[in-house]
Amino acid sequence: MSWEKGGAVLLGVIITLIVTILKEAISAFLKRKAERAHVTVQLVLLLDQFASECASVAGDDGTWLGQRDKDGGLRAQVDEPKLDYSGIKGEWKSLWPNLIYQVHDLALQQTYADQTIRNDFEESSPPDDNLSFETRQYEYARLGLKAYAIASDLRDRAGLPQRTWNSWNPISYLRETVQRIDERRQVLAMFHQGLLGKDKI
Repeated sequence: MSWEKGGAVLLGVIITLIVTILKEAISAFLKRKAERAHVTVQLVLLLDQFASECASVAGDDGTWLGQRDKDGGLRAQVDEPKLDYSGIKGEWKSLWPNLIYQVHDLALQQTYADQTIRNDFEESSPPDDNLSFETRQYEYARLGLKAYAIASDLRDRAGLPQRTWNSWNPISYLRETVQRIDERRQVLAMFHQGLLGKDKI
């Protein structure tokens, strides 16, 4: 076999190898992209639902139609939502690492929030339990906003449309709840520091 024939055969083998590698790389890329889209859509919908349920908790002041229970206490009217990712089908590793972290960290943040709420309830009793319910409202409003921010980021990265709301916007409600409680806590802190009179609370 001449050098020319040998070179042509070698070149043919190299070209075939390169084409095969490129085909496999393109196929893997397209599969990963489809998998990412599939997981992203499921996560976005789950996080939207969680944020909406957090808004329900943020609106629960422990009264039934504005009334305390027969013992003068407050009782939760809405259960706290639980983040459960077990129903998400597909390869999580197809997602962006920082978003995988944020999604799983949200579940950890909920654990911390629940502990803060439990601690507040253990230290309060009627009629001072309204501050414990305020803590519950505040913590779940913050969790809902975090969930929505992650869902919004996922939408942007995946090219999905942002959520639009009809008559009621739970995200605006969550923001208003956090702002209202922050302002109230600021006023209370100023009162305790002697900077405000009782008439300003």
